[in-house]
Amino acid sequence: MTQKNRKTEIVSRESKRRSLRSIGALIFLVSVGEGMTAPAIPLLGSNFGASYSLIGFFMTGYSVAYGIMTILSGRFSDIFGRKKILLFSVLVCFLASFGYCFAGSPHALLIFRTLEGMSRGILWVVLEAVLADNTEPENRGKESGRFTSAYGIGAMLGCITGGFLMEYVSLSSVFPLYPVLCVCAYIIGFRGITEVPHTQGEAHGVASAGYRALWREFKIIWPLCYIFFTYAGFLYSISGLLSMVAGYFQVSYLGIGLIFALFWGCRVISFSGSGMVSEKIGRKSLLIMGVIFLNIAAFMFVFGQGFLSITFAAILGGLGTGIIFPLLIAIVADTASPGFSGFDMGAIEFFGSIGMVIQTALSGVLGQYGGVRMTYAFTLFVCLIGIVIAGVFVRSRTRDDEISLSE
Repeated sequence: MTQKNRKTEIVSRESKRRSLRSIGALIFLVSVGEGMTAPAIPLLGSNFGASYSLIGFFMTGYSVAYGIMTILSGRFSDIFGRKKILLFSVLVCFLASFGYCFAGSPHALLIFRTLEGMSRGILWVVLEAVLADNTEPENRGKESGRFTSAYGIGAMLGCITGGFLMEYVSLSSVFPLYPVLCVCAYIIGFRGITEVPHTQGEAHGVASAGYRALWREFKIIWPLCYIFFTYAGFLYSISGLLSMVAGYFQVSYLGIGLIFALFWGCRVISFSGSGMVSEKIGRKSLLIMGVIFLNIAAFMFVFGQGFLSITFAAILGGLGTGIIFPLLIAIVADTASPGFSGFDMGAIEFFGSIGMVIQTALSGVLGQYGGVRMTYAFTLFVCLIGIVIAGVFVRSRTRDDEISLSE
């Protein structure tokens, strides 16, 4: 090995460690801002006179923009590199968060919520690809748990802080800190994230093989795409409409913030423990357990009574989504071909965005015309199908096993 190659290898290892720390800090800061503002947006829209269905479309606009960007961002990051596209997403998030501070109507909230969705459609795909680039199969589960824990802790702290601000200051007081957090996240990403040296070469080689190669990738991950469809629709129906459901049961603003914090706290618990538990019982068994938790939670949202039932449903929903998310990242990262991790992450995020669009839109319509209790009826139906998909079509096999079976 030459001195030049040895230096490149050393820098690469150091860069990977620094990049993993940086994406954890970045997602923590952005999640604090989102956790503070997400419960307030539908409540502020209601104060502006928005209908229940229009409030549901706050998340639909977010989801449509999210989905469009997942199609583009994963592929572009494979070809042009992760860092530039990631920093662009943080810049877009800053513009959306800054706009929230001056929104004076439901339609202004819809515009900036859509812009925030555009940011997230880029951010999540690229962050997941950066995580895959900087980990190996033997440490990927642990690093996925750390990354998602930073995400969950940030959102939980944001929900608690936002709940206090909404209760004791005003609904609009949750917004000014968000753009400041985005600036800090941009600086961390700019200084801390380094492209993995081999990423560019692989992207212009294997990843440019054409649509047949993309179709091969999709045939392997399609069951995971549906599970992510289920997960994302449930998660963003919670984010977009739980505060309205809680308000129906006359829960205070502080109580709403605490329910959200409890939801995210349970997600953090699952994030932290999912890697260890999956090693003992297997990823597929744990994935099925996560989907079952979502089913029970959705059932309780539809048929529950009062604050306690909503709280228990939030606990189960937090545990279920916290199990599913890091598992899917690890499984997809393990199955991706070299140079295709961005595409594969983009594919599951795209199907997640479809779940966000369909489930949040129908939840808002069902809540308005069928009563608040019907808000999560369609989500329950989707979750029931998810049990079948996870049990029958998700395989406990490696990528090599899949390829050998197809040959």
